[in-house]
Amino acid sequence: MRASALKLTGKNLDDDRVTFAAISDAMAALVERVRPDKAKYPTIYHFHCPMAHGDWLQLSDEPANPYYGFKMLNCGKLKGAR
Repeated sequence: MRASALKLTGKNLDDDRVTFAAISDAMAALVERVRPDKAKYPTIYHFHCPMAHGDWLQLSDEPANPYYGFKMLNCGKLKGAR
């Protein structure tokens, strides 16, 4: 994940979206195997962006789509909560 995160440059958003999707997939797999401290993170929400074909994790149950910024901030489908 660290190597992927270092590739995020902000220069090419299409490339950054692909890299972010890979990081998000790795994080989702990690959270499935090793649940973070429930006292600090009571619920972790897993969302999907149909336009970017990518997922992300967040602590709020209202989508805050990281893929397209303010253009589609509220776009996203809840896949699950843990």
